[in-house]
Amino acid sequence: MGGGRGRGNRSRTQRKHFRDGRENVWKRAKSHSSSDPNNTSTDNPTWQPFATQNQAFDEYYKEQGIVASEEWDTFVEVLRTPLPAAFRINSSSQFCADIRSQLEDDFMKSLKLNSLMVVK
Repeated sequence: MGGGRGRGNRSRTQRKHFRDGRENVWKRAKSHSSSDPNNTSTDNPTWQPFATQNQAFDEYYKEQGIVASEEWDTFVEVLRTPLPAAFRINSSSQFCADIRSQLEDDFMKSLKLNSLMVVK
């Protein structure tokens, strides 16, 4: 009549095997630049801009004939246009009014300028 939940020693053995046998592919090594709070470098070697050109994509959709060949460049240009950001503020949050006013006061001017630049 051993105590416990009927698992025996299995859980300890499994923990040992997982700890020793597998590499954690999700854990990233800490970089030295992020640990320095005075470092103002904006370089991020892990971030790359999105690829907006793909020869295979172009060939495939040209063959489909969904867009006339004279309109192809305009079509692809529209597809490559970045989409705007969206914000959702939880109205039941205690910080709702603060967040909303900060967005309206601090960021609205730059958002309006960006939208004017896109429209032109």
